[in-house]
Amino acid sequence: MLDAQKTAKGATALEPQTPYAPTPAEAQALSQSFQQAQQPVLPKVLTINRLSRYASAEAVVIAAGAPKLSKGAQKLWETLHATAVRVAAQKGYNGAVSTVTFHLPQSIVAAALGYTDRHIRNLQAELHAAGLLDSGAHAAAVQGQNLWATTLWAVKTSTTDTTPRLRPDEWGATWRDLESDFKRKNTALSLISGLNNPMRVELCEQLYRMAVTGLYQLSPVTESFSLEIKLGNVQDAVSSLSMLADSPPGSERRRLVQQLAGWLADSLHDMHSIRWWYGQLWAVVGRWEAVGALQAQLGRLLADLTEYDGIRVEAAWFAARMQRG
Repeated sequence: MLDAQKTAKGATALEPQTPYAPTPAEAQALSQSFQQAQQPVLPKVLTINRLSRYASAEAVVIAAGAPKLSKGAQKLWETLHATAVRVAAQKGYNGAVSTVTFHLPQSIVAAALGYTDRHIRNLQAELHAAGLLDSGAHAAAVQGQNLWATTLWAVKTSTTDTTPRLRPDEWGATWRDLESDFKRKNTALSLISGLNNPMRVELCEQLYRMAVTGLYQLSPVTESFSLEIKLGNVQDAVSSLSMLADSPPGSERRRLVQQLAGWLADSLHDMHSIRWWYGQLWAVVGRWEAVGALQAQLGRLLADLTEYDGIRVEAAWFAARMQRG
């Protein structure tokens, strides 16, 4: 009897089982899971906002315990703070810095806000008293005379218990080659004389570009500008490179190279490669033939820009052209 039961169980186990049929919903879920498993796993992209590392203008005011600012002082403060954090981001400063110092003519700041120079000075005094700012006019020697060249701005950018102060080395630095700027009309007066009201808004948004490059001109920030305007700006920059051939040695030469590199990179919409352009210009300083050869190569770059629409990094294209000869 037991043997018969074992034989029956064994026969049942050996019989084919009816396969399980998933429901339509389960079949769809399995299909989706299989398709997802076949797709490559893409790495997550981490986007870093370099400006977010700095405290907001409002947070800095609160941390400083400053009294309520007047409407004009608040407007000036927000403008200077926005310029300072963008200068720091453009130059790659550490987000922990408590003060950012830059130079910018006072009259350009006044023009951007629609104020007079005298009113700006009154507002500066209010921000000084609030512990948010230190500033002052900076002179430069031109043909043996000391002339007011720009304004130094030391702007508080953190909520730490610090007071912004212009350092002695900052007062002694050569922030601007005023004589060269006069020659190529890179002056605050030249910029302001051509402004109208809509352009003041654009000027306010580009203050940090002028503080970084030392170029007092509005630059195209969108592709809506015509190609002729874009190439005209570049051609002006290329023509000005002739000043490198007989530039005086020392700090004046270094400042000239920095300004021309900034002008060239800015005109090409290639500010992220400004250090590379600086190296290219510095390599030809004082040599007429080398400067002429560089200008010829840049002339070919301008021709390439008109011929090809897909050039995104002008410095990389220019370097590749030089390697090919």
